Amino acid sequence: EIDAPVQDVWNVAADLNRIGEWVTIHRAFPSPPPAELKPGTQFKQTVTVAETPFEIEWTAGQVDGPRRLTWAGVGPAGNSARTTYSFAAENGGTRFTYENEFELPVGKVGEAAGHVVSGAAGREANDSLARFKALVEA
Repeated sequence: EIDAPVQDVWNVAADLNRIGEWVTIHRAFPSPPPAELKPGTQFKQTVTVAETPFEIEWTAGQVDGPRRLTWAGVGPAGNSARTTYSFAAENGGTRFTYENEFELPVGKVGEAAGHVVSGAAGREANDSLARFKALVEA
């Protein structure tokens, strides 16, 4: 729950240039992200998970502001990710729901990495959400 109106929460979440202010795994954009966000918008992002940097290419799916924003990501070696942000007015503020699913490559490498990545991803998601809440409520 975030003590701010839905539109204010959306404005921060949908501003690609602000990702570095709250997403803890974000390291850089290889090129500046687009200013306009609409279905099909694409950008590349360098992230670090479990001390391993890699690049993800994101494509916006649903852009229904200020209610829902979805992303599909493709990373190295067959990695993929799906992220959904949902926004709902609640108790005078906003309930911000963050869902992130990722698929690692098949085989022993993916299986071994899965245990490390899932633990690190959960911690990073919680840290990112705490940062996001503080940023929007400031």
